[in-house]
Amino acid sequence: MPSPDISSSDMQFEPSETALGVAKEVIGKTESEAISLIEGVSSEKLSARVVRRDDENYAVTMDYRLDRINLEIDSGLVTKAYVG
Repeated sequence: MPSPDISSSDMQFEPSETALGVAKEVIGKTESEAISLIEGVSSEKLSARVVRRDDENYAVTMDYRLDRINLEIDSGLVTKAYVG
């Protein structure tokens, strides 16, 4: 069976404007507000992942996903959010 003809130009390597905008928008929100906002974006199936809460870092996979927003939480509020 021949392999599919896929070139690197067919692949997306940069986050969408929507994902980047949502990542900026959740800064300062509570964890639950941020997750609801991220997962509520219907134009893209975005997911949220908490990678740090206060002084506790969580074990996470190192795969880079354009549809995932990573959250860092301090005292119940999102202090950092980034796509990946």
